[in-house]
Amino acid sequence: MGMMLPPGWIGGSYRQLCHSKSATPPFRVLFFGTDRFAVQTLQALRQQQLSPHGAVSQLEVCSPPMRHLVPKVRAYSAQEGLILHDQWPPPIKTGTFDLGIVASFGKMIPRPLIQSFPLGILNVHASLLPRWRGASPIAHALMHGDTETGISIMEIEPHHFDVGVVLAQQKCGIGPNETRQTLTDKLSVMGANLMIQVIQNLSWYRGQKQPQSTKGVTYAPHIDKTFFEIRWEDKTAQEIFNQYRALHDMSKLWSYWAESGHIVRFSSIIHPDIIRDLNCEQVCPEALPGRTIHIKCYRTKDHFVCIKAKKGWVAFQEFYYDKRKVMKAVDFFNGFISKHENQRGLYFTRMTPT
Repeated sequence: MGMMLPPGWIGGSYRQLCHSKSATPPFRVLFFGTDRFAVQTLQALRQQQLSPHGAVSQLEVCSPPMRHLVPKVRAYSAQEGLILHDQWPPPIKTGTFDLGIVASFGKMIPRPLIQSFPLGILNVHASLLPRWRGASPIAHALMHGDTETGISIMEIEPHHFDVGVVLAQQKCGIGPNETRQTLTDKLSVMGANLMIQVIQNLSWYRGQKQPQSTKGVTYAPHIDKTFFEIRWEDKTAQEIFNQYRALHDMSKLWSYWAESGHIVRFSSIIHPDIIRDLNCEQVCPEALPGRTIHIKCYRTKDHFVCIKAKKGWVAFQEFYYDKRKVMKAVDFFNGFISKHENQRGLYFTRMTPT
């Protein structure tokens, strides 16, 4: 029976494929990860370990405990009876493991730890590097309206995030209504499968690795509370919709109600196509960003609280004013707009009024 070559093989040689006996599976693997995205790769590695001819002979996990929650990787590891390394960095002796594998870990891995793995450390990164280097590539791809992303399998280098050489990439389309949750689920499966493909044929992929381009580099920093504020004067309606689908499962978008200075949080965005059909520009043609109007659709009896963006209008189904419970659009209209709508313009604003 002839040798089965890796998918996508174009030429090459047996020496390229098996240039080092030490790079031939099965491998002793230490996995680094924390969240839902990482679990999919850990599950795939576990399946390899349990398979009679799998690419993994030994599997342990480094996932330091968190103060307020149990990382999903720790929960899965406990369920499977995998050895967990709590200390960071873990005191690993050189040669204890052949290979390290990282997926959504979030910590800079120091040089001595990298050097303790004879075959180095590989990372499953959820973008087509060098686009979206950093902690939150999926959210940033969605916020910027990307129509394509993917998975990169790369080598970890000390002192820098996501700059190592790339062993393999696979593209993934982004649908116009895709959310962070659905895209994360797709990419986690794709990343797990691609990582297994790489470690099964590690010598060959190492022979094909390429440095990242210096062109097209973008960064995806950690998502903090500033990303959830809506900047009406800076963003179009489509960009706010993209912001919502990128972030809404983590927390609510918010803005200040100018009359009181209280924060209002938003939930359940209305699709831009529906708002375009309401003809808000005809109701308030001179509106500035943040201007808020009420429109009732007499055909459906629905109430819409529409807010002007840099271009176009945005609407949500639910509002959380200050510390109050959730209000539907009609309740927010009755409580904060109806009495004043004809006397003065009512606005959401970026800055707290002084």
